[in-house]
Amino acid sequence: MIVPLSPREHDCLEQVRDAGLPAEARRAQVILMTCAGHSAGAIAAATGLSKSTVWRWRRAWQRDRLGIFSLLNDEAAGGSLPGATGPSEPRLRLELRDTPGVQPDDSLAEAGRKVLLYHFERMLLHEPGTRLGEDIEALHDMRVATRRMRSAFRLFKPAYVPKTIRPFRDELRAIAGTLGAVRDLDVALDKARRWAGEHPGADLSPLLTQWETQRGAARDNLLTELESKRFARFVRRFERFLRTPGRGAAPDPESGISP
Repeated sequence: MIVPLSPREHDCLEQVRDAGLPAEARRAQVILMTCAGHSAGAIAAATGLSKSTVWRWRRAWQRDRLGIFSLLNDEAAGGSLPGATGPSEPRLRLELRDTPGVQPDDSLAEAGRKVLLYHFERMLLHEPGTRLGEDIEALHDMRVATRRMRSAFRLFKPAYVPKTIRPFRDELRAIAGTLGAVRDLDVALDKARRWAGEHPGADLSPLLTQWETQRGAARDNLLTELESKRFARFVRRFERFLRTPGRGAAPDPESGISP
């Protein structure tokens, strides 16, 4: 039984739903729809989450209330509104740019920042479809974006202070691995089903059942990762890095001064 929302909780949930990161916005929608009397099935259909995820966040809400939102936890001491990142940090905004927008006079660090932002936005734009799991290409595109960011970091590595970018590179590697575990099974299942369709006399059902079970477990791990506070913190901090010129840039080797 969900405890009725206080006016403050209701306001906070609406603001997270309307202005928060995608994962936390859906989480807020789950609680709002639950408190409005909607069934788990209706909520799952509306948010693109599984029923098990809906039930999990219902239980977490009963236990932790607003504590299930990392943005609220990070801003609680200052009393800031959820979804806000402070006066000096822009709110998360996504675009589909035609090009990264690198200019001839950009420093190496700022050129790298633009390339990374270009693929970071694509990673997040494909995240809802990855969660839904109906089109395997959404997950593929999200994985490609993470791999291109990792390649960009290798290319532009000399432009940044190593300890500044190391956490971002580590997190991207972990995300790519979780996405890759699902993607590899998606590809294997797709090829096996095509082959079975062309060879009706062959019985691949034991193999398909095994791979589908493995894929289900891999998707559960992926959804847990995308719903985690760690992922939300990574998105927020990485965006801050990418949208702040000069942040983390290595000193100019001639002047010894950071740009």
